[in-house]
Amino acid sequence: LCRSSWVEEHFNTTGTPEGHGYGEGRCADESGNLLERACYSFDRGRFHFIGVDSNPAEGLEGGNIDEAQFEWLERELVANSTTYYDEDGNKVSNPVATDSLIVLFTHHTISSMDNSGLPPGSSSGRSGEELTELLLRFPNVILQADGHTHQNKIWAHENSELGTGYWEVNTSAIADYPHQSRTIEIADNRDGTLSIFAVVFDAAAPPDVRAFDWATGDP
Repeated sequence: LCRSSWVEEHFNTTGTPEGHGYGEGRCADESGNLLERACYSFDRGRFHFIGVDSNPAEGLEGGNIDEAQFEWLERELVANSTTYYDEDGNKVSNPVATDSLIVLFTHHTISSMDNSGLPPGSSSGRSGEELTELLLRFPNVILQADGHTHQNKIWAHENSELGTGYWEVNTSAIADYPHQSRTIEIADNRDGTLSIFAVVFDAAAPPDVRAFDWATGDP
């Protein structure tokens, strides 16, 4: 199954939104041509969500971000940041942009994006370390949600010199015992700070948890 066929299957559904993200903002180059990787972005209120495809074409376990997608991601970050830092750490003002709170989705964690073995003729893949360096140039990147490791973990990433940072929240696969998933909520604390609540829950729990007898029914 090729990557484009996999994307098309997301439109063969009665669920919403149509295409499950791929119908709104598929990643493209500066000429408008769709990229090979299945990346996309969309807006919801104050948030800008970016889905990055970290799965290399050769299918090895480790992930990476190809050069075309990396350049698209940087354009997405710039377009949603009125202030950011260039590669040399210089502050850049971008008055034509509108500030959004940026949330990134990837399959691989930062530490597992270590695949440098792209197919012949492909440009080198960018690593997780390079992705972190890019994200830390943008103060309004607040969260990276990912999977791959089949574990539940959370890491803080920061650049102390620039005063920037974001959280990486890693969630296990639903196929793994004890079959857990995670809800993520972002709250405005009304004091210039945000709180991120990343709550792990058992998927096997009854849908109406208020009807659950915790005293006798929880093993």
